[in-house]
Amino acid sequence: MTETEKEKIQNKDTKIVLGDAALEIVDAVPFLEGFELALSRYNLTLSPGDCALIECQTPSMASAFFDFCMGLIPASQGSVKCLGLEWSKLSPIKANALRGKIGRTFQIGGWLDLLETEANILWPNLHHTSLPLDLLIRNATALAIKFGMPGLPLLTPNRLSPLDALRSQCIRAFLGYPQVLFFENPISLEHPDFYNSFMDTLSQARQRGVAVVWSSNNPSIWENTGLERCQRFRLDDDGLLPKKEIF
Repeated sequence: MTETEKEKIQNKDTKIVLGDAALEIVDAVPFLEGFELALSRYNLTLSPGDCALIECQTPSMASAFFDFCMGLIPASQGSVKCLGLEWSKLSPIKANALRGKIGRTFQIGGWLDLLETEANILWPNLHHTSLPLDLLIRNATALAIKFGMPGLPLLTPNRLSPLDALRSQCIRAFLGYPQVLFFENPISLEHPDFYNSFMDTLSQARQRGVAVVWSSNNPSIWENTGLERCQRFRLDDDGLLPKKEIF
């Protein structure tokens, strides 16, 4: 399938015109307290293929920041744009179409426990895009095998092992043709085979122009990975603060 064909499939129902920056947050302040985010001004700009590594010791804070990036938490000041589009100016239908171009993992929650994991993996693309079901199943199965699973898991998410839960989250994030990826502690050093498969898949995605925002409470996970073009930040009660280290 060509890139043009992919674009036609994803935007068949809702046409959205994309801009140049993958993610652009300019002096944006969260609308209300209570979202785990400091009422500071947030700034972050990523071009296609760029990567932001964010150290954060509080999972709920990292999750809230990703919600902010995805327009799920509104900004009272400044602007938050994804793929050139400002969330506050999009209709719900167009916002959903734009979220079809985003992949994400969750450290806490993110599953519908009444559904099999296979359905959970497929659901975001079925909801936000018009990608064919057979294509999604084929690509998801290929990712599952690459990540060390025999196929798509049929158990409900609450019955998965911790490792299979991580693998399944990553399958769902990479599935489809995302242009921005948000990862909340997606891997650990305890499982080197999965770690290597994840890093290889991530590298291939970035070569295609996918931008990445990766939060972790263990910055050592980024050492000796060969990651390039990465900005470093710390997210805490003072907001999002740049660090000097740039890979």
